[in-house]
Formats: sequence, structure tokens, C-alpha cells
Amino acid sequence: MKHVLKILLLYTLLASCARSETDYTKLFPIRKNLELTKVKEISSDMLGMPGDIFCIRDYFVIQDEIDNYWYSLFNKKTGELVRYFAPKGRGPQEILYPMDQGVHGDNFYVYDSSLEIIHIYSLDSLLAHKDNCITKSIKIHFKNKQNAQCRNLVLLESGEIIANCCHPEGHLVLFDTAGMEKKAFFPDYPYDPLHKDENYIPKSFAFQYNCRIDPRNERLYNISTTTGHFQIFNIKKDSLERIVNNVYYLPKYENTCSGENYGVLFSKDNTPGLFNPEVTDKYIYAGYEEQPAPHTHMAYDVLYQFNLDGTPAVCYNLSNRISRFYIDNETGTLYAISADPITREPYIYQAKVE
Repeated sequence: MKHVLKILLLYTLLASCARSETDYTKLFPIRKNLELTKVKEISSDMLGMPGDIFCIRDYFVIQDEIDNYWYSLFNKKTGELVRYFAPKGRGPQEILYPMDQGVHGDNFYVYDSSLEIIHIYSLDSLLAHKDNCITKSIKIHFKNKQNAQCRNLVLLESGEIIANCCHPEGHLVLFDTAGMEKKAFFPDYPYDPLHKDENYIPKSFAFQYNCRIDPRNERLYNISTTTGHFQIFNIKKDSLERIVNNVYYLPKYENTCSGENYGVLFSKDNTPGLFNPEVTDKYIYAGYEEQPAPHTHMAYDVLYQFNLDGTPAVCYNLSNRISRFYIDNETGTLYAISADPITREPYIYQAKVE
């Protein structure tokens, strides 16, 4: 009888230690079909291999490697190509590797991770066809550079910067308007019994995030692309208050860090997280690949809509697979990049979501 009690106790302890995991596909109470239509004003022969899309007023900014430039500016209404900008290279007006980019008011910013610098372009400077259309550059500076790295970031109305980083004191770091590190937050990652003895370096590769702020600059949304971790923070003066910390499932990986080589190897059965989060005044959106694409390119077949408190709202089944998207907060219109599944010809699509 004692042996039976011991076995039952051991089973209870193991069961209590096991994490209850929930797939994103099972969270959404409502599913709808969303029909995407082509933006006819911009034909495929005007595009190269577009990687991302943004809107500033009546213009598209498209990340597209054409004629040794990283970006193209199009008139949204007429489809006219206004200009290319951000030439490739190491020079003072050039970009070597654009790790992250986004819209900040009427400005467009690019983070060059190789040179650890943020370049800010105003729409007016782009429309003026100036050779140097960079209105401001901010060099990122850590207090201790050793093993610290900025991955992606957002600009606040104040001009300060919040970034996801590989950092010994926290995976979110606040920088001042000059790019100097002020404070790191939240050194903890979701508890994983299989990797409990690992330090922050492999954890920063296993838990990779994209951060976005709401249009009112009140909340930061930090969503993992490599696993099921969803965080929301209230933005306060010189601090962040975490109000949502949902861990739906953990990453499956092998720690391959050795010497000066850092990284992890994800298992074949690892479930990725959410991609390309966007936040409007009403909702949070993210792309997901529920059914594997029939080719090697990542392409979302659904668009998830969350309420601003992080609760799942609607899953949109997309009529076309998309690789990146942007949602215009003023009109509630989604603009997305999609490629023909056979010819790989790129197109810009649109749909009303709000």
C-alpha cells in the first residue's frame, strides 16, 4: 500500500510540473473569411522582391531591393513610383542590413543591426527628392557592449526607444533620445524545465520577439515569433508594467552556443509563434501559418485579431497567402504583400478589417 501511495504521489508531482499548452489555432471563438483584392495601381513589374509594406498618409513604403536601394516610395492613390531611397552600403547615408523598420508619425525609421544605428526619414524629405533624406540618425549605445545586442525596436513619442535585446539584465531595454541605454527590464523568460540552467544568451535566441506600441503610446505589445509567448506592458516614465504574460507553449530547441558562436537549433516539431504584429486603436493583429505553405517561403494563411487586452477575437481565413502586412489605423484597411504560388510574381493586396 505504501508503494502505491508513493507512485500516486510521484504521478501527482509530475502532473503538477507539466505545463498545459494551448495551440493558437484553438483559441479563437469566431472564424471569418477575408477576401483580398489586388491594388491595381501597382503592377508586379514595378516590384522586385518586396519584403515588407507600410503606409504613411497617402503613400506606401515598400521594402524592396531594386537598383541597389532597400526601399521604394509609391503614391497609394495613383500607383506612381515616387522614388527609391536608403542605398546599400556602409556610408553615412547607407544601410548595410535593415533588421527592423516602422512608421513613427509622418516618419519612417530603419534599424541597421550591422552598424547599430537608426535612420529616420520624414515623408516631407522623401517627397522633396533630397539626396540626403535622413532627418536624424541615432547610434545605439549599451552600458556594457559585451554580449548585448539589439534585435528590434519601437520609437516612442518622446523620442526614446524601447528594444528587444540580448542583454544580461533584461530582454527589453529603454534607450534615451540619443540612443544611450537607460535601463533594462524583465530578465526572466518563461520557465522551461528542459532548459532551466541556461543563461540569457540562448534564451534570447529561443524566445525571439516583435514589439509594437499602440497609436496612443500607452502600451507595448511584445509577441514571440518563435513560440507561444504574448506580453502586454503599460508604458510609464522610465519603466514598464507587465499586465499580460500569456505563455501558450514553449519552444523546442537545442542550445548550440559554444565559445563565441551563439544560437539555438529549433526542433522540426517546434511550433512557431505569431508574425508581423500590428496594433490599431481597436485591435491587435498577427499573421500565422495554420496550414504549411506549398513552397518553402513563409506565407500566412490566417490573420488573427486580438482585443487590446490580449484576448482572442477573430481568426480571418485569408483568400490569398500573404508574407507581410500593414494595417492603416485611420481607415482600418489591411495592405499586404502576396506572391503568385506558381510564378512567384509579387502583388499588393488590400482588404477592410475594421
